Amino acid sequence: MPDKIKMTEKEILDNLFDDSSYSEIYPGFGNVTSAYGYVKGSPALAYIFDGVMDKNTSEKICSSLDFAAKSGMPVVAVYSSNGAYIDDGAAVLGFYGKVLKKVSDLSGVIPQIALTQGVCAGSLAVIAASADLFIATKSAEIYTAPGNENDVTDGAVAIITENMEESLKNTASLLEKLPLNNLSPLPEFEADAPESLPVGDTVAVIAGLAEKGSLISLFEDTAKASKTAFGTVNGAICGFVGVGDQIECEDSAKIAKFVNICDAYSIPIVTVLDTDGFSKSACLKAAVKLSSAYANASTRKITLVTGRVYGSALSVFVSANADAVYAYENAIIAPLAPLSAVEFLHHDKLKECKDLTAKRGELAAEYESEMSAKNALSSGIITALLTPETAYKTIASALDITFGKRIAHGFNRKHNAQ
Repeated sequence: MPDKIKMTEKEILDNLFDDSSYSEIYPGFGNVTSAYGYVKGSPALAYIFDGVMDKNTSEKICSSLDFAAKSGMPVVAVYSSNGAYIDDGAAVLGFYGKVLKKVSDLSGVIPQIALTQGVCAGSLAVIAASADLFIATKSAEIYTAPGNENDVTDGAVAIITENMEESLKNTASLLEKLPLNNLSPLPEFEADAPESLPVGDTVAVIAGLAEKGSLISLFEDTAKASKTAFGTVNGAICGFVGVGDQIECEDSAKIAKFVNICDAYSIPIVTVLDTDGFSKSACLKAAVKLSSAYANASTRKITLVTGRVYGSALSVFVSANADAVYAYENAIIAPLAPLSAVEFLHHDKLKECKDLTAKRGELAAEYESEMSAKNALSSGIITALLTPETAYKTIASALDITFGKRIAHGFNRKHNAQ
């Protein structure tokens, strides 16, 4: 069962910072505790809000965020509150609004991880979900308005944990892998070879590409056709995206958010594909959001097709949206799914056929042969053919060789913020 016993502020800070050592800032001001120290050897700032929002609290949170931004270090924000003083009237919305604007302004500048173990409601829930990553315990109550359903599993929360201790461990692991800010280099680690070959479904392939013990899965409780995770390749952090089924609206939103986070901090993205493309119920708006995230991302992007990729998914994940595209030899890369292609291209051949099922299968097999990865290689769609035995080394090499990637951009929020 989830742990419903809340950690105290002191316990949170003691568990988060190395050797339980930290320095408090602006003590005695506002209903929030702020402190800085080291997490896994790297500087970080944490603030804990567990009370009622007022003017002083809002100012202290904003000042703490400014302190972290000027120092170029990540922020861990722990939220828990039942609201604000009614007597403050509409002014309280301004207090929340100042914090929300500050969090939004610093998005993509310094990594922000929000945590909650209690009630995180209304404007505070919006603030927490606006952080780069939101971690919540199973016992947390997250909702935007009274009477709404608990939103712990609606896609805003990146990691759901049993208790606050587990949340803090995940936070420390993430901070260890993430850069200090959007101008800092990526941390480097001793590289341990992957535990298995990248074979099977996309989840298994990602596990076979990430180095031993490095994977941290995100948004695992929503959009089951896709997987997003941080891991390491050749000792440096990498974002993994896996698509192993038809893409739904929730998958598009989930992947787009993850790609934007990776791009903000120049974390390379490895996308593993074995998909029929977008489902019939997938909304166009979400597909456009996903496509824009990939197209606008200036970070390094590597794609590996392990099974099949059809239709518009080919344009989104492959085409011009990747720096290098690899495929296993038995992969199929086609504008249409085989059976759909047969109906569209060979309708006349099926008209007078006695055994439609057998004929469709025969024509589909021919189409698959024509749309094989080998043929895609000859047309310049993919960079090279791989095997599970060569995949890790080739992708690691591609990430290394594209390290100095440069792209000329027009006016764009991320690059002008730098």
